[in-house]
Amino acid sequence: MPNHDKDTVLQTADGMWQPIIQALVSVDEKVFNRKHQPCPICSGRDRFRYEPKYEFPFLCNNCGPKTPLQFLMDLSGMDFPTAINTIGDYLNCVPVEQIRVANQQAQITASFPSWYKFDMDKYNQIKERAKVGISPWQRVSGLNVLDILKHGDEALIPLLNESGNAVDFTMIDIDGNWQTTGGNKSVPSGFHSVFGETKGKHTYIAASPFHSAHASIFMQRQVICCYDVANMWDCAKNLDEPPVIVTASMDDVLEADSLNFKQLTFNSSNNCVNRRLYEVGEIVALKQEKQNGK
Repeated sequence: MPNHDKDTVLQTADGMWQPIIQALVSVDEKVFNRKHQPCPICSGRDRFRYEPKYEFPFLCNNCGPKTPLQFLMDLSGMDFPTAINTIGDYLNCVPVEQIRVANQQAQITASFPSWYKFDMDKYNQIKERAKVGISPWQRVSGLNVLDILKHGDEALIPLLNESGNAVDFTMIDIDGNWQTTGGNKSVPSGFHSVFGETKGKHTYIAASPFHSAHASIFMQRQVICCYDVANMWDCAKNLDEPPVIVTASMDDVLEADSLNFKQLTFNSSNNCVNRRLYEVGEIVALKQEKQNGK
């Protein structure tokens, strides 16, 4: 058995632990479903789960948290040198492209909470058939919003996590309908998309990708899409200063008021942003005055 460099083996194995473990020991695939279940090591009932975003992803209330290597060693009975060499031998038989794809998928899926459905195959299919031609840099850094409304029926918008890393894509069509590549019509807290490159005097946030795209085009300023009013605070809390909310509905207004954010209003009849900056509570007060005057 050749001696493999442990650092090289562990780095290459980063996104390959599930096939490695399944190939080298007898373990059920459901071990990796991120649900509470019996521990394959101690057989304790409903005390084990797998959570890939953690440094010690294999968690048991009895055995304690374990790295993938520790988990494999405990299941197989192999010592450290034997495990490293066995893994190295296995990886030498796997095509480099397969390892690259597995590492990419592991990096993406680890960014999502356990309830969030992510479909890697659909993700790659949509990237291939996207009608907007975007460069690899744009796929990560953002899409020119002018392209969204010029290139047919659909476009891909990078979906960023709280750290600003691209972890998925949102499909948006010309009518503003959208979903993620996993078919979700909601996103995890703090996830967002960025429309436009030029930052303005304020940081602007809108609740839908349709309004964010049009607001960015009209104002020629960067607009953050939070996808849902309930996600507004999670997208705003790490900003250096309170944002200005581009409101398109009373739900937007009420949420912005509750968070003490100033507002610009989006005009849906012509997809423009009215230039008057409203103070907190001002839009509601004006609406009440109008209703009382009738």
